[in-house]
Amino acid sequence: MEVEAMGLPAFTSQDWNQLRQLRDILSKFKELTRLVFYNKTQPSLSIALYYELEKLFQDACNRQGPFKHTDQVLVSAIRAGLGSMKT
Repeated sequence: MEVEAMGLPAFTSQDWNQLRQLRDILSKFKELTRLVFYNKTQPSLSIALYYELEKLFQDACNRQGPFKHTDQVLVSAIRAGLGSMKT
């Protein structure tokens, strides 16, 4: 069934690019949160994982490493999320 026939807008190539970037960022988040959940980690490991996640999001915000081409819309959203965590 065609997307338009269902009343949904078609994604542009930019939309797909943003979705791929978001998947790349969130896949590491998913991996680390599952590690904490399923392994019932010690507090010291949980703290280390927290800082690893923060570094992941900072790298995305600063467009470093694998995130050097991260879309500005995603960078803004991540910054807003990080800001709300610190308040």
